[in-house]
Order: sequence, then structure tokens, then C-alpha cells
Amino acid sequence: MKKILAFMRSMKFGMILLALIMGVSFFGTLIQQGQSAEFYTTNYSMGELILTLGLDNVYYTPYFLGLGLLLILNLTLCSLVRFRSILGIGKKRVAASLKVDEGNVISDGQRKRLEAYLGKKHYRKASEPGVTVYYKNQIGHLGSFFVHLSLVLLLFIGAVVLYTGKSNLYGIGYDAPAVLEDGTVVSLVDFTTEDENGELHYESTLSIKTPDGEELVDKTSVNYPINYKGKKYFQETYGFAAQLVIVNTVTQGRDEIYLTEPLYLQTSEDGAGIYYLTAYTNYEEEEDGQIAIVSEELETGKPGVFLVTTMQVDQDGNLVEETGLVTEGTTLQVGDIQFTFKALRAFPGIRIKETSRVAMAMLYATFGLMIAGLWFCFFRQPVYITVGKRGFYRITGVRNAEGLENELQMCMESDGK
Repeated sequence: MKKILAFMRSMKFGMILLALIMGVSFFGTLIQQGQSAEFYTTNYSMGELILTLGLDNVYYTPYFLGLGLLLILNLTLCSLVRFRSILGIGKKRVAASLKVDEGNVISDGQRKRLEAYLGKKHYRKASEPGVTVYYKNQIGHLGSFFVHLSLVLLLFIGAVVLYTGKSNLYGIGYDAPAVLEDGTVVSLVDFTTEDENGELHYESTLSIKTPDGEELVDKTSVNYPINYKGKKYFQETYGFAAQLVIVNTVTQGRDEIYLTEPLYLQTSEDGAGIYYLTAYTNYEEEEDGQIAIVSEELETGKPGVFLVTTMQVDQDGNLVEETGLVTEGTTLQVGDIQFTFKALRAFPGIRIKETSRVAMAMLYATFGLMIAGLWFCFFRQPVYITVGKRGFYRITGVRNAEGLENELQMCMESDGK
């Protein structure tokens, strides 16, 4: 059992776990995550294997979580061992320094100046007959323990933040705001797919209204989320909506809607109206004016054509259906209602993530603990200076004592002024 525990807290085991986690994470970056099963079977030759191994959502698989828990256990055991090893280390180092009986030879006058200087520098001291130890920065012994502890907490709290936080993808249309669980309303002000130089650049301007009545209008683009009141708004994807203007020629009533999916718009009780089916951007116009669809894949920056079925009542009272493609700017009239297809506009898919403020505060506190540990390690190194009554001194504890050695030499060579 002791051998098992020794291996589990060893650096070798920790390095093996890190290598395995990096290997699994590699597949997480190589393979798109969180897509449908059809997406993987269509786009990957080994789609079935990806689904079987859970590589479509690798960070939530039992083996990835297991590796993370084992790494936390490894670091925890390392921290406990290190903490046990530093308990009482200050007293032990003082006791060991009191036993030092040789070092740099100094005169009686130099010894007195040295002791006076160390007293001014607020060194603590412990004495035995014939020898005195001056020491400070004993808290530096805890530096490595704080670093190990912060790594454990960082992994644990980071996992809590990752796996307990809420994350949802919303398609936010120009006339279709997203309403979140807490009542926050997210509306689309503008969405662009190109910058001023014509380069691809997906950017959404959002209006975010919270239940308390406050509103923020800000922009989010790839890798630059909006951070507002505990939520982050990420530009993740986009879709397309057909802009349709509807006019009643009798009442002059006007409405504008955006169609993101097939929709039947009925104009009268006898079933007349139009049925919007889909849109295309990848097409060719032949010499006779006919439109031939090349691909169903939609692309930004290209005019759309729309597949529409019109339903008109003829003179005999029969409902006549006609299906065809119409271009942007085309107006279809059914009875007293005019339908004008203005444009095919892209709209964003916004990923909204919400995490516990308490968990985030603990995560930031953990980073603070790590910084404190590193500061103790590098800038608060424990120092022990043994001064013998018979004329010697010796520095222990500091990894690079050259600077301190020069400082003490200068103080001893001074005239005491």
C-alpha cells in the first residue's frame, strides 16, 4: 500500500497524467465538439468511432474526468507530503544553524558591526553559548506548499466552474430576441460578416436588457465576448433569414418579418397564401433566365433566391399551387396581399455562458494564492546567518547568497557611522 501511495504522489505519475490529459485534449481541439451525430457520420470517415469514444464531447467523458480527478489526487498527496515536511522546519533550521562551527573569519570589531547591522534589519535571533543565529523570512518555507495547494484548488474550482456553469446557444434574429431564464432580453441591433477591408469578420451588436431595467449595447466578435453582469456573450456561429415585407393593398398596412425556417402565410379562409420553403445562394442563372441550384450550402455576401409555393384561388374556386424560385426584390401578390422578398440576411448564433460569481471569486482567489506562493518562493527566501563569538559567520538558506554576502561585507568594512 505504501508503494502505491508513493507512486500516486510521485512526479512521475503526475507527468504521466498530464501527458494523457494533453493527448485527450488534442482530440478535443482537432474534432469539432458538441455537434449532432449526423454531423460526425457525414463529415468524418471515422464518425462512428468518434461517437463511440465520446470524442464529440471529449471534455465531459468519464475518462477525461477520471484523469482530472487523478491529477487532483496526485497534487493533493504531494501537497500533504510537502506540508508535513515543512511543519516545524523553521525551528529545525535554527537548531541546525546553531550547530555550525565554522565559516568566514571576521574580527571582533567586524562581528559587532555585523550584529548591529542585522539588528537594524529586524532579524530575529536565537542564541546558545558562543553562537547566535539571525534569521528572517521563515514564511518562505511555505511558498512551495502554497503553489502546490493553489494548483489543486485551481483544478478543482476550475472543474466546478466548467461543469456547473450554464451555456446555451441562441439564434438571435432581427425581430426575434432571446429571452433568458432570468428575464434578460437579448436583441440584435446589427450583424456584419466583413470588416471595412472586405475581410471576413463576424461581429454582432447586441442590446442586453436586464430585469432591473438596465441596458447595455455592445459588440461581440470571435474571441472578444461581451462580459456583463455575470454572463459572457460569445460570437459563435451564424444562420440566414429571408427578409419579407408584407403589404395589404387595401388598408396599406405594412409588416416586415424574417423567415428562418419554412412557414405558411395564409391570406384568406379559402387557403390562399404563400408557403416559404428555403433559400439558396449558390446558383447559376442560365441563358433562358432559368435558375439552376448548384449547392444548398448558404454563403454570406451573396444575393439569395427563395423557393416559394404560391396558393391562389382561380375563377372556379379551386386552389391552384405553383412552386418556383424568386430573386431578391420580387413581389408576389395573393389577393390583396403583396409579399416582397427584400434580401437574405445573416443573423448570429450567440453563445451565452453564466457561471457562479462565488465560484469565480474563489477561482480568482486561487490565482492570488499561487502568486503569493511564487512571491514567497522567489522574494522571501528564508535566511539564516550564524555568528560565532570566536570570530566567524556563515549564511545558510539562500540559494544564491552572493548579493547578501556582499551586503554583509560592506557593513562590516564600514566605520560604523
